[in-house]
Amino acid sequence: MQGPSPNPVWRALTTTHLAFAVGDGRACRYPAAIAPFVAVDDDGPAAAATAAALVAPGESFYFVGVAPADIGAWESLGSGRIVQMHWQGTELPYARPPFDITELGGADRDAMVELTRIAFPGFFRAETPRLGRYVGVRDRGALVAMAGERMAWPGFREVSAVCTHPDHVGRGYAAALSLAVMRGILARGERPFLHASVGNDRAIRLYERLGFATRLELPLWHLRRA
Repeated sequence: MQGPSPNPVWRALTTTHLAFAVGDGRACRYPAAIAPFVAVDDDGPAAAATAAALVAPGESFYFVGVAPADIGAWESLGSGRIVQMHWQGTELPYARPPFDITELGGADRDAMVELTRIAFPGFFRAETPRLGRYVGVRDRGALVAMAGERMAWPGFREVSAVCTHPDHVGRGYAAALSLAVMRGILARGERPFLHASVGNDRAIRLYERLGFATRLELPLWHLRRA
């Protein structure tokens, strides 16, 4: 059983998320309504050509970890680096939070998209909840914090979309929601992992307190097909 992956989108789409994969043995992607990620098996021209055929004109998307060496066919919208962190603990702490955590479903999708648009725009889509379980916290009926599951490969599942509305930070929502998601992952016999932006020290410190450790640092490219 392998843990860290230098090509996480490819690993997910060729294993646990094979049913979601659009493409072939050189390049594949999640449907645009589910997640904005395209993956290639290597950085060569054949994979690049296949990837280009999977993206609609004007569509923006992300490569994580591995991208074609020649991205001249696409417009660069930016790049950065992320850390891949894996949970190293043996058991989770448990303390009942002083707020209710609720399961999120189809009726909550508009609110989930809106919240993630405020916290980290572009990564969460209306159909992203098809990839796993999501939980949240409400304040006077409004969704103000959430967390859930996204990428997965055998034995491992990603904690993702951990976000809190800026007006509600500092109340322990992110930690409690992350732990709730992690408990579900561990109960299924899987190990939690996650990604965070390099430089997002506040989030990385939180995840370290929850038992995560950085295993890889990966490049990320945001591109658009002309």
